[in-house]
Amino acid sequence: MPSIAEKAGARQALEISCADFHMVYAGRWIANKGICQAVRALNHWPIQKARISLVGEFEPNFHISQSNALHVTFPSYFYREVCGRNRHVRIDLRKSVAQRQLSGIFQTADCFFYPSFQEDENFGMAPREAILCGVPSVVTDFCGLGQLGRITKGGLVETYPTLGGVRFSLLALHESIVDIRSWPEKLRQSFIEENAAIIKAEC
Repeated sequence: MPSIAEKAGARQALEISCADFHMVYAGRWIANKGICQAVRALNHWPIQKARISLVGEFEPNFHISQSNALHVTFPSYFYREVCGRNRHVRIDLRKSVAQRQLSGIFQTADCFFYPSFQEDENFGMAPREAILCGVPSVVTDFCGLGQLGRITKGGLVETYPTLGGVRFSLLALHESIVDIRSWPEKLRQSFIEENAAIIKAEC
C-alpha cells in the first residue's frame, strides 16, 4: 500500500490536482464493461472536479454473445457518444501499461470503477489490484465481481436482465461514487486498510 507521500507524488507526476476527484478504469474498452454508462451517469449528475482515466485499448472485432453482435462499430460510437457528448468530466485516455506503471496510476485514484456486465467476467483482477494500491472500488454484482462488492467497502451496483441484455441503474452507479467521495478521511483510511486485508486473505 502506498504512503501518503507516494500518492501525492504519483498525482503530481500525472498532473492531477488535490482538488480533482480522480476515477480510474483499467481493462479492455468494450461495450459491456460499463465505461459508457459511467460517463453518462456523471454527465446526468455532475460531480465537481470529476476526472476519469481510462487505461486500456479497444478490442477489435470482439464478439458480444449476449446480443450475438460484433464489436466493429464500438470505437466510433465511443468517440462520438462518450468523448464527443461529454460535458462535465475530464477524460484521459491512456494506453495499456506495464504492471508497475499501472500501480502508479492506481495510486493517483480516489475511486476505481468497474461496472462490467461482460459475460465472461470472472474473478475481477483489476479492481482487486486497485484495492491493494489503496483505492476503493465500485463494481457490479455481475459474475465474480459481486463477491468483491459484498466483502469490501466501496460500491456494489445491482444488474438485472432485459430483452436487450444486462442493464444496471445509472443512478445507483452515481450514488456509489458520491458515497465514496463523502467518506471522511479517517474513515476512508480505515476502509482502505480493511479492504486490503480482505483481498490479501482472499488471494
